[in-house]
Amino acid sequence: MLKILICEDNKKDKEHLKDLLFDLLQDLKIPYQIFSLQNMNVDIEFYLQFDMIFLDVRLEDQSGIELARKIRKMDDNILILITSRFKQYSIQAYTADVKRYFVKPIDKVFFHLEMKSILQRYQKDQIGFYDPKISRHKILFKNIICIEYLDRHTLLHFKDHQIISTTYPLKYWIQKTESLDFAQPYKSYIVNLDHVHKLCLERHMVLLRTGMKIPLSKKFRKPFKEQFYVHLNSL
Repeated sequence: MLKILICEDNKKDKEHLKDLLFDLLQDLKIPYQIFSLQNMNVDIEFYLQFDMIFLDVRLEDQSGIELARKIRKMDDNILILITSRFKQYSIQAYTADVKRYFVKPIDKVFFHLEMKSILQRYQKDQIGFYDPKISRHKILFKNIICIEYLDRHTLLHFKDHQIISTTYPLKYWIQKTESLDFAQPYKSYIVNLDHVHKLCLERHMVLLRTGMKIPLSKKFRKPFKEQFYVHLNSL
């Protein structure tokens, strides 16, 4: 269930946005709930319950962009989108790490095109698994930078530098991630391509965004390189 909040004090604009979302989400067969606010006079924690938030660039004397910054500091998964009748705030909005800036009245074709791309990526980012042998919480694949086989254990390396040790073989994780953007650069590693900073072919190494260095063997070099470039072209 996609939980959506619309912060908008113009009734016509709010209803238009609701209609756009209804058509889009019905088409994508995504269940959803929509809530709305006419101002931003609520505690910041209130916003953290939502998956997607549409913020007018200004409600009364409050800035939607500044609110977006506050929300983003507390949660980097919420989809934040800015709406406005003025184009000139778009650059400022994107510095607040919003997903899109829509100029009102919002064009239906443009809205559907942009939002489909956003939602497809969002759904992909929510792919994960729950295994009580490993964690009490759901683990999202997007947070795993690589999986390493070492001393008869597999180590899940996370982007926050956390490491979880499991008793599963590497083959188990290769099968579990085969439909995702993971590739094998070396016999004892699989890597999340989203976290690859660059390939250092002359040094036979894959450099991850965290600074971690993964060996790149001759056996896996060609297929890994091909998968990496296909991944780059899909972004």
